[in-house]
Amino acid sequence: MSQPRSQKKRPAILAASVAALLSLGILLAAPHAAADEYWDGTITEGSGLPNGKGGDGTWDASSANWVDASGNNPHTYDPTELTVFSTIGGSVFVQGNLSFTALRFDVDHYVINSGASGKDEATLAPTGIATITGQTAGTDSILNVNLVGSGGISIAGPGAISLAGNTPIPAALR
Repeated sequence: MSQPRSQKKRPAILAASVAALLSLGILLAAPHAAADEYWDGTITEGSGLPNGKGGDGTWDASSANWVDASGNNPHTYDPTELTVFSTIGGSVFVQGNLSFTALRFDVDHYVINSGASGKDEATLAPTGIATITGQTAGTDSILNVNLVGSGGISIAGPGAISLAGNTPIPAALR
């Protein structure tokens, strides 16, 4: 028994509908997945070192001292990405008021300071409940910068994270 004419048209109509939705970017649109960005210290052209050069430097919104896991593709800080401090510890000076969604410290001896002179010139604002992770046991990283805003933080991992700046975030959100 053959199919009624209306049922024969359904696959063609479905295919045309899917093609139209794909062309509009509506179908199969997935949320942007967070990527990792690695601290490249004072290098702004990309060190080429896996996980970035690390070490001392200035963290601001305009310097291209962040790279991908291969140490390439230098770019400015993106607060929506997982921010990773790896390779070698150092003194990092925050310039301006920056937000973050997740920070990870893979090695010992990172100190995140406020402003070039270490004064209360800069802030970090967690977006939502931002995670700060001490990735490696036996390591210690210090956030000597003011944490501000309506977001909260979650401390994770086996490494120690010390909050030395003024952190008015309610204890329930830390």
